[in-house]
Amino acid sequence: ESALIPLSKWYSWYRLARKGKRRSTAQLLFEIEYPSQLRKIWTMMCGTAPYIPLDSRGFVLKYPSPREVIHPEFIDRIPQTMWCETMRPAIEKRMDDNSFSCRVGRGALAAVDKLISYYFEESEGGKEPCVFVSIDQKSFFLHIYKPMVVKMYEDVINEEFASNPEMRDFLIWLCHKLYLSVPSEHMIRESPLSDWNLLPPHKISANLPWHTGVDIGNLIAQMAGNFVSALYLAIFRAYGYTTFVHYTDDVKLVLKRSRLQQFLEIFMPELREGEKVFHLELNEKKTTVQPVEHGVTAFGYFIKLSTGHR
Repeated sequence: ESALIPLSKWYSWYRLARKGKRRSTAQLLFEIEYPSQLRKIWTMMCGTAPYIPLDSRGFVLKYPSPREVIHPEFIDRIPQTMWCETMRPAIEKRMDDNSFSCRVGRGALAAVDKLISYYFEESEGGKEPCVFVSIDQKSFFLHIYKPMVVKMYEDVINEEFASNPEMRDFLIWLCHKLYLSVPSEHMIRESPLSDWNLLPPHKISANLPWHTGVDIGNLIAQMAGNFVSALYLAIFRAYGYTTFVHYTDDVKLVLKRSRLQQFLEIFMPELREGEKVFHLELNEKKTTVQPVEHGVTAFGYFIKLSTGHR
């Protein structure tokens, strides 16, 4: 067995990869002969055989709004699981404390509770009138600039695994394999071709340059999204806006009405310019200001505060 990563570890990542996953033909075929299949992926990760991801599967989800999903074959979920489990501790240290979604103990309800606590903090116990500012990213995952993400990961790997050169080099190699591939080039369509007509051109992976976009059907997408989000959330903190909650591509900020004009006239232009550096773009149609007493839809919940009650 490899001195770097024993086969037993790959077995544990295989078990994680199948946990909570809806059974598919590819998964069942893998499990029928999982000892030989697991050894196959292990030999590819050890470098004794070339690792070439299998054809991805693509389909169009129609609810709540049409979007393209491209997901890997089951066998390719195992290296992605290994990547996420290995890199998560290092990435968590670099995440903003107000960032939620796909983090342990930080689901939608925790995000809602945090936002409510910020209302009472910003409003001084409900005494000062406040607004909810909603800031949304335009096609967030499809705007992620892959070479930038890879460089960010390389910096983390070089720092965190400096004492283990073999693991450092392996993770950098795997990072390139996972993030610089172009799944849309070898995708098997599972939805009728006509379903792609429901999507605007900028939301179809095949229309994007190779270096742009991380497909949301992949395990590695959310980690990359959270990692990139930490960059533009730093802009909020640099300007003293800390009463925000971030969830995937959505930011909700609680703000005193007396601070709103300065926020809109000074901060928002700076945020737009700052996001260009990270190859991101605000979704102006979904960037709104709502009085707290009117309520706001956030993270799958409707929040309306009145005399201190949800």
